[in-house]
Amino acid sequence: RMQPQRIAASQGRAAFPHVGLADAKPRHLSRSPSLQCNAVADRIEDAWIEQFSSSVVEKGMDVQGGLRPLNDVCRQTLSSLRVPTLRNEEYRFTDLSPLTNASLYWAEGASDADITELVAGTGLDAEAVRVVVVDGVVRSVEGPVPPEAYVGSVEGAPEDILRFSLGSQSKSRGGPFATLNGASARDCTVVYVPENCTFAAPIHIINVSSASGAGAGAGAGAGAGAG
Repeated sequence: RMQPQRIAASQGRAAFPHVGLADAKPRHLSRSPSLQCNAVADRIEDAWIEQFSSSVVEKGMDVQGGLRPLNDVCRQTLSSLRVPTLRNEEYRFTDLSPLTNASLYWAEGASDADITELVAGTGLDAEAVRVVVVDGVVRSVEGPVPPEAYVGSVEGAPEDILRFSLGSQSKSRGGPFATLNGASARDCTVVYVPENCTFAAPIHIINVSSASGAGAGAGAGAGAGAG
């Protein structure tokens, strides 16, 4: 039986659930004028951050309303953001060149048929609450959720819960990649369990990452976690 917890909100998988990588040298892309009127920093000095902004952030301008404050705050900080190097203490054993030497493209998502097949193959408890997240966007929620609790997308989540919790952890300890994720996120999984509320079975969050775009093979992979 699940213990009560206050609030949990996560943006899909830890890195960029909505972004694909292709093995190619990055191009320095110019900023789109449309970015400048959507709370994106006026000038971005870091070449890879600039590429990320032009290739990914612009694609994600049509975000759900509850995410807009987080998007705007993160986009405003892009001008001062730098990709960590081995000279940064917390990254001195982490080589980021496979990421920075890759081209970025917007993940287009797997088909409903592929998702159904993947979820069926996970062998999860049929009585549990199952949340399917495809490339960072909640695709479906199935299972018994108590009426006083909430499990699902930003769209439909209680506004006071979003104001209190969204981005609270990443602001203090997330680092540059949490900022990039917040700048481009289109959705997040919101789990709210008030005090004295219990679930009869676990909550399974199934994260599906699709592959699409030039230089990448078609397909999808899934990972599941229980809360």
